[in-house]
Amino acid sequence: MAYREMHPWFKETFTGYEFPEEMQEAFWNYFAYGWNPGGFGMAILRNNFMDATARAHRSLTAEHFRQIAIWFANVPPPMSFGSDAKIESWAALSDNERRDIMIEYRLRPSVIDVLMGSPA
Repeated sequence: MAYREMHPWFKETFTGYEFPEEMQEAFWNYFAYGWNPGGFGMAILRNNFMDATARAHRSLTAEHFRQIAIWFANVPPPMSFGSDAKIESWAALSDNERRDIMIEYRLRPSVIDVLMGSPA
């Protein structure tokens, strides 16, 4: 399964956060398509600090973990992460259902946004 290109609106949510690029792409594919973001990403989605720490690449610092936690507290839909049940429910949604929720949370543009000149 190949990653799909991250939408610019989603990419902008990382502005001001130390959030590694490859993780941004993995989380885009999770939020947009319900795809598994890998062991580290799943540990983050489950709010499992110990597992995330054990699976983290050695280049990640405590500040990266802090920034990731702040981003999750402020940006994605709360129904999309935090427990296995929420993760399974999010993945079970259709692409259109996930898209509509992402539009509501301003993680991607609506049709009206596109018609008004925002990137599709």
